Amino acid sequence: MPPEAPYPASLQDINLGIRWLKLHARDYGSSPERVGAYGTSSGGHQVLLAAMRPEDKRYRALPLAGAPDLDAKLAFVISGWGVLDPVARYHLAKSLGKQI
Repeated sequence: MPPEAPYPASLQDINLGIRWLKLHARDYGSSPERVGAYGTSSGGHQVLLAAMRPEDKRYRALPLAGAPDLDAKLAFVISGWGVLDPVARYHLAKSLGKQI
């Protein structure tokens, strides 16, 4: 998270994690085609971004040893309370008197 790791660092980590899990899915009794993601709040927002752009060069910047061409496409995404509409979220916070 910023300021230590500004955008797109968290999405690079997520993309690498997805690719790593797909590479090792069979070690955990699953298959690469079944790998999905779940996140809540800002994590819900980030898994949506990762799923929408699995081949984005900015997100794929971290290499995966042993499978450099493996994709980060997901079978499913569950966004629990993800920020889907930042502008609406801003207006809601403002209407509730939150400091912005």
